[in-house]
Amino acid sequence: MFDSSSITHISLSGSVVHDPANSLSSLLSADNHFSGLVSVELGSLAGCLNLPWSSQALTQFLNVNPTIQHLSLGTQKPNPDISFQLHSPSLSGGFLPDLRSFEGFPEHLTLMAQANVQSLNQLESLALVSTEEDLEDMRRMLEALTLQSFPSVKYLHVELYPAELNFHAPFNVTFLVHGGVMLGLGRLFPEVVNIYAKLPPINGVSS
Repeated sequence: MFDSSSITHISLSGSVVHDPANSLSSLLSADNHFSGLVSVELGSLAGCLNLPWSSQALTQFLNVNPTIQHLSLGTQKPNPDISFQLHSPSLSGGFLPDLRSFEGFPEHLTLMAQANVQSLNQLESLALVSTEEDLEDMRRMLEALTLQSFPSVKYLHVELYPAELNFHAPFNVTFLVHGGVMLGLGRLFPEVVNIYAKLPPINGVSS
């Protein structure tokens, strides 16, 4: 048996399945309190028979491990209909008070903003992946975060769904929706010094 106080990092990679009967559910249990846990990376959810159970179990696990400083809820959707989700009724302003780095999807930040999670204001590193072609997930997030302040974010990684390019159009065609989202992110995170963005060309405007 391991000493739970010695566990500082939980890191899963690739595609994972989260169901009540599998080993991941035993790990992500509210019965497991790791007093030294600072980093949790869960990989990308590829299978789940009960999404409401999964979101509640995950959020309860996070609530009993408030020392987490880095959290990744996945950056890919092997199954486009599912991903690790947070359970809104289980969120509160004091959720993960030491959080400094987050990686996931825009809907995660939307839920945390709606729950008035205070640790959002102290994030230093943020990675977000949009999976909706019209970027509605990003736009909902920007609206939810309008009244938030992010003075500490220095690293920003964003991937916007690559809209199908029309190769008959001029190569400098601007994707206005993508450009608008990037401007919105710039207003939210004015202190960023390192940015990585995966998006279509936005250098020029077609007449």
